[in-house]
Amino acid sequence: MPGDLPETSFGVAFTDTGIYATIYYPRVQQYAKRGIVTQPQIMSHAISHEIGHLLLGPAAHARVGIMRGTWTSADLHSIAMGALLFSPRESKVMREAVIRGVRPGEHSGSPASEGTCLDGCW
Repeated sequence: MPGDLPETSFGVAFTDTGIYATIYYPRVQQYAKRGIVTQPQIMSHAISHEIGHLLLGPAAHARVGIMRGTWTSADLHSIAMGALLFSPRESKVMREAVIRGVRPGEHSGSPASEGTCLDGCW
């Protein structure tokens, strides 16, 4: 894991290529031990968040939902219930990006995200 990545970040997406994202599994394991959500639940949501950056761009963090830059304990409970989702606008933009074909370099910035983190949740 990169040394400059916040301790609470699960992953990063590099939107300059539009094809690369990574999830740091030790972070997933660490937060799953808290008992709110399972490893597969955190992993699937972290992957979805980073894919969201590949399709929506580096500035895609939102105030609510799966694209929040910082997940709260309430967000973790939403994950457990299957209720931490993309907004209708995010979903529409991602569908359109897939249909038109996102090209490498279409989004600026690298890395796009230090998201899917839990700063100050505990």
